[in-house]
Amino acid sequence: MYTHVAKCTGNFIRVPPAPEPLEVRLPVVVAKKEASFLFAQEKNLPEIPEGIKKIETSLQSSKFVVIKGYVIFEITASQDVYYIFRDMVKLFTAPCFFTGSVPVPEAREGMEVIPRISVGIYYTNSGARISEQVLISIGLQCIEYRNVFI
Repeated sequence: MYTHVAKCTGNFIRVPPAPEPLEVRLPVVVAKKEASFLFAQEKNLPEIPEGIKKIETSLQSSKFVVIKGYVIFEITASQDVYYIFRDMVKLFTAPCFFTGSVPVPEAREGMEVIPRISVGIYYTNSGARISEQVLISIGLQCIEYRNVFI
């Protein structure tokens, strides 16, 4: 008997036609978890700005690993700081690295993790120094593939 990958659309499962029962691999959500983390960090601009126009953050990469009931994450983001100096808007770009872990008792090694990540920044500046509070919210789904006969 062969193992086929099924295509799932909503509540429908589509498999290739066969004269006998098929064994298919289906993704099953074993655990869901929501967590938020607050990171404090400081940045120094190359000049003393007259004001901060805005700070934009974009996610560059993320890595999630399951180890004995914990999902360990590494997130790399890029921050673009737009500031005013001598009546000109200047750009300062800096990478940001965040690591942590989320306890998920149902998670086992080898599971696939599907994340949903959002980042919020709250900041104050004094001279060339920017003090930031970075709020990272993560929604996790731990997926296990199971063989099912159809």
